[in-house]
Amino acid sequence: WRWATLAAVMNGATPRADVLAQLSYPSAGLVEIALTNTGAASDAGPMQVTLSWQEARLVACDALRDFDVSENGASTVHFKSKAGLPPLLPGENRMIGWMRLSTEAKVRYEIRHTER
Repeated sequence: WRWATLAAVMNGATPRADVLAQLSYPSAGLVEIALTNTGAASDAGPMQVTLSWQEARLVACDALRDFDVSENGASTVHFKSKAGLPPLLPGENRMIGWMRLSTEAKVRYEIRHTER
């Protein structure tokens, strides 16, 4: 067990995963996407991260490691986990992909656990 998991159990709590997307903007129009587990349990479930924005055009995007990417509409991209996704451990941060937009735009995300 990770320390976060052990601490939760020792305090009488049921450890749970809490996966958030971290979006970073290293340069104009470039968005890097990472997942962070801020919970006390591992998250091993298949998932999909959907990104959406307005007033910009998608120029390019790619998924990394254990994810595939698909476009769905003029302002939506889906990053979907591949089979055999390794667990996201408590405190772990994992880069899953990037996208470049034609201009800077506010990007929103939604994480949904899916079934295989």
